Amino acid sequence: MAYKGNPWREHSTLIVTAKGKPFKTGILLDPWRNSGDLYWNTIEKDLQYPWKYFEGPG
Repeated sequence: MAYKGNPWREHSTLIVTAKGKPFKTGILLDPWRNSGDLYWNTIEKDLQYPWKYFEGPG
């Protein structure tokens, strides 16, 4: 999740990692960013959002 709590900028997506590997090594799959065209990249190369791990209710 990026910008959690900001009603204008909050953004969430799916981050896929190998079992037991750190969040920062994941690949993100973002169906929202390009109006339905799937965007994918590594977290380290995606400079548009400051991704942070979040699990649980809003």
